[in-house]
Amino acid sequence: METSLHEVVTLTRITCSQCSVVFAIPSEMVENRRRDGATFYCPNGHGQVYRVTTEQKLRDKLEFAEKRIGWAENEKKRLAQELQSQKFKTMAERSAKARLKKRIANGVCPCCHRSFSNLRNHLAHMHPEFIEGEKH
Repeated sequence: METSLHEVVTLTRITCSQCSVVFAIPSEMVENRRRDGATFYCPNGHGQVYRVTTEQKLRDKLEFAEKRIGWAENEKKRLAQELQSQKFKTMAERSAKARLKKRIANGVCPCCHRSFSNLRNHLAHMHPEFIEGEKH
């Protein structure tokens, strides 16, 4: 009993880059070698490799550019948050400074929190701008 098997294989014509011999390999193998970059050989034993194509180079550049855009957007968000944090910190420091200045102008010691009338009088007579500056 005879059994015959028929398979259609599409071949791709290739010219060796070193010896210029023309040979054919299955198209599926060509696609696999383009994808994985593995070496295949001409009939004379010369290694053949599909280097990175221009299309792949452009895809890689595009991917890298998209990553850079993402990094820049993340950095922009981080800087905006840092700026907001610094604004809050500055406002809090100004407020604390204003409270301290007002307490001192009213004759309260910033260390022991006791009130001294002579400090209040001294500031009122000798440094009125200190007290007036607080009213604005």
